[in-house]
Amino acid sequence: MNLTLKQTDEQKSIFEINDASVAYVNTLRRLCMKHVPTMAIDTIEVHQNDSGLFDEILAHRLGLIALNTEPGTFNMAEPDAEKSAATHAEFALDVQGPLTVRAEHLEPENETVAPVHEDSVIVELLEDQSISLIATARLGTGDEHSKYDPCLASYYYKPNITVDNSVDNLNDKLDELPPQIVEDGEIQKDLINTPELIDACEDVNDAVTIEYDDNTTDFIFTIEPWGQLTSEQIISEALRVYNDQLDEFNNLLEEQP
Repeated sequence: MNLTLKQTDEQKSIFEINDASVAYVNTLRRLCMKHVPTMAIDTIEVHQNDSGLFDEILAHRLGLIALNTEPGTFNMAEPDAEKSAATHAEFALDVQGPLTVRAEHLEPENETVAPVHEDSVIVELLEDQSISLIATARLGTGDEHSKYDPCLASYYYKPNITVDNSVDNLNDKLDELPPQIVEDGEIQKDLINTPELIDACEDVNDAVTIEYDDNTTDFIFTIEPWGQLTSEQIISEALRVYNDQLDEFNNLLEEQP
């Protein structure tokens, strides 16, 4: 399998995967979303809560705040394990209304686990309302709870795209195609790079031809991170988990009589 980064920014990264099977690519997609560990708030100790939210709802909102996760900084906690600096990170929240409480008001014990989106709204406090609590975060994976999901991952078969800017009446045909793929009066093949644009170009006119090979081993793989990790970190960790699982499966086979 070959993997090449084609395009990246803070919201999305697009990779091209060659010489791979559908089963492999789909498994990689699931691993990226459900088996890459991230930090998330898991428990809270409420000392005061005069807000309009019950403690349970407040805990739910805190758990959904994306937290920076530096791979290798924390260990995965064993079930029912005591809190420790190696596995857990605490936040203090001590605020008084009137105030719109946001993620930026969480005071992290460890600065490496700060909220990614500081303007995320937690709750609105009115006059004389207050919140005082300790929130504890730990590593987890998306197969345990969606709050640990690091991204949305998807893929599609890489089509064979042919662009012919020399066809008759090109200007008329440009009006039938998505404007996003046109620059300087010509169709730009490199801009036909999403499933939506590919579908919009298919069978419209002879300026763009979209063909698929049923036996293709080439795919376009997209990662849209929520912010805890970069796309490169997510796919690297997913590949590591994948290899570990394959090694474990191979060892189990070797143990069979």
